[in-house]
Amino acid sequence: MIIDAHSHALHGKYLEPLSLTGGEWIKTKIEDLTRLKPQVFDIPLRLEWLDKYSIDLQVITMHHTLDSNLYPADSDAKIKL
Repeated sequence: MIIDAHSHALHGKYLEPLSLTGGEWIKTKIEDLTRLKPQVFDIPLRLEWLDKYSIDLQVITMHHTLDSNLYPADSDAKIKL
């Protein structure tokens, strides 16, 4: 069994509230990440890659570039996200 222990993903439901509170800064980050690393959001693509590279399991964490603690917003908005 092959396990990828260093993989990132984001649920699509997280992007809309993140965009609404993060302003242009976060919208740019989302656009860049979508363009550069589509597998973070595109589950069928991710599954295709897992099959292609014979990976059986992934341990997934949030992608660090969209961590709400890093963007310029007030503390209440960060806590809500």
